Amino acid sequence: MKYRRRRKTNWPLMIGGTVAILTTMAGLGYAAFQTYGKPVPDRYGCFDGVSGTQTHVLIDASEPRFDADQQRALLRYFKQAYDRLAFGDRIAVYTTEGDQQASVLSPRFHICGPAREPDQLTAIGADTGSQGYLKKQRQRLYEKRFLPELQDVLSDDPVDEHRQTSQSPILEMVADLSRMPSVRPGAKIVLASDLVMNSDSAQFCQVQNDMPPFALFAKRRVYQERLKPRSLEGVQVDVLMLLRPSYGPFCRDEDEIRRFWIDYFRANGVMEPRVIRIRHGLGG
Repeated sequence: MKYRRRRKTNWPLMIGGTVAILTTMAGLGYAAFQTYGKPVPDRYGCFDGVSGTQTHVLIDASEPRFDADQQRALLRYFKQAYDRLAFGDRIAVYTTEGDQQASVLSPRFHICGPAREPDQLTAIGADTGSQGYLKKQRQRLYEKRFLPELQDVLSDDPVDEHRQTSQSPILEMVADLSRMPSVRPGAKIVLASDLVMNSDSAQFCQVQNDMPPFALFAKRRVYQERLKPRSLEGVQVDVLMLLRPSYGPFCRDEDEIRRFWIDYFRANGVMEPRVIRIRHGLGG
């Protein structure tokens, strides 16, 4: 009859492993306790209750879309805008993409300016780090969040649900933006578009007399009842005008379109709307 040898328990090893597990759990618990109740940003760097300058970006994603030169120019503009963000400043991006068309305007995505100084986070009770650490975090937020979202919007080959073949209701969308509480003196609107409005309200350059001089357009019932925004007094406006080789049978040139929009913004309270020409490439 064979007897099994009783396996000797390695008590020191078991005790050491148990202590290690308990120590790890205690460390995690302490870390959780330390951060419990502290403000934390969302995945786009925004803290609840921390608010600065509001920038509302409206990107016209209708066909024709953006050629390579225009993509680079727009990415450069928005990188500079991101670099200027102070702590708590917010950029919200709206588009005319197919899945974004709705009766209630809402941003496709947003981004907030991260803290530059440790004291800014200390002041709100959030975890902080060195100035070098915060600089790396700012760059990481741009590379991991803001840049990929922009590249997706500016893609020359969007997924089907984002593709917009016809509708470009930019006057309606500016009017909707003007009614948001955050669009007030000190805020900024950025409009990136070829400025060829196309909706059931008007079809610029495609239908004769749909884009007369703004002084005449403003008298129309459709403008007074549907397209006129609330006052934009005190709001800064940048128009990133995407140039096209041609605009349609009923627009002479870019100057005619640009004049309409400058007059439109001035009539609605904008002191000096800035128009930046975004040129198309040789193949555009």
